[in-house]
Amino acid sequence: MSSIFSSSPTLFLADGSLDGFLCAVAAAVEACPDPEAGAGRVMVAGDRDAAPGLFETPLRVPADPDRATAFFDRLRDHATAAVARRLIHLWSAEVPALAEVARAYAALAFHHGPRVDQFHAHPIVHQALLASQRVTGEIHRLKGLLRFRALADGSLYGPVAPDANSVVCLGGHFQARLPNERWLIHDTRRGLAVWWDGRCLDTGELAAAAAPPVTAAEAAIQEWWRGYYAAIAIPERRNPVLQRRCMPRRYWRWLIESPGGE
Repeated sequence: MSSIFSSSPTLFLADGSLDGFLCAVAAAVEACPDPEAGAGRVMVAGDRDAAPGLFETPLRVPADPDRATAFFDRLRDHATAAVARRLIHLWSAEVPALAEVARAYAALAFHHGPRVDQFHAHPIVHQALLASQRVTGEIHRLKGLLRFRALADGSLYGPVAPDANSVVCLGGHFQARLPNERWLIHDTRRGLAVWWDGRCLDTGELAAAAAPPVTAAEAAIQEWWRGYYAAIAIPERRNPVLQRRCMPRRYWRWLIESPGGE
């Protein structure tokens, strides 16, 4: 009986944060660096998704920003920056099964280096690439669809409710695009935010609440924009199928010019 329990798989539990996720993946890879031998013996899960089986040994891994950064940098240096970022995308997807994919993918990356993404037929690499593409596709759309509005304190506020936990990934883009503005991107679905105060990019929790009031000038500009959008529209060329493909309906609530715009 003791031999059964001694060979039981270890379930590394993260706290749900990105740092916690990276630390749990790091602990799992360190416990078993062989990508093939680790299959079925080490796993990663978030607290919300954890359901240890009878023969699994749960091990909580504390979130440590320094350890997470060190692991990310080590993976980037051993493979590529794209491979390291893919772990962030797997966390952003918020699909429980992808935590174990991230563990196996990271182990493969350490084993094969930059060549790992060439193994398209490998089931782990295939799953990692597909999940990453879905998340990066949404990030790409939001770079064009996110709408900021001017607030009375002079800052810009951009509410959004993405499918993936992707506001962290949007922060660097808008920091480079709007370096001289103070802005905040609010994920109203998850109660999270990323903001730039002109000096530092930061993230944190922000409870969902009524949208802060905009300035009178912002309200006027929104009205002018809706009028302009309606005036240039050509009814005969209206293509709702293409419109929904380029601007999925789930984002319309936040688009000023859309029927669901606020």
